[in-house]
Amino acid sequence: MALLTEDWNVEQSQVVAGWIAKGEERGAKRGLERGRRETLRDKLIEVLEVRFGGSLSNELLAALREEESQERLSRWFHEALIRQSLEEFRSSMAGEA
Repeated sequence: MALLTEDWNVEQSQVVAGWIAKGEERGAKRGLERGRRETLRDKLIEVLEVRFGGSLSNELLAALREEESQERLSRWFHEALIRQSLEEFRSSMAGEA
């Protein structure tokens, strides 16, 4: 037999409500960070394809898609704008490792 909570005479805990609010806030923040990272990654790939022509190698795409650091993706985006060739860009990526 299922019990319905609306049949219970229970007060809402302010402490629990605070925990829930903090959890929702953290989840929203993580979602925004993930969205920014994905957008930055997508724009980086687009810049590389437009500047250096055509599609990128599977190896390079995998490296870009696996990167989770927004700071590193941002540096790579900047490098994609200033490097004269895809080879120079890849060398700049390798130089960070």
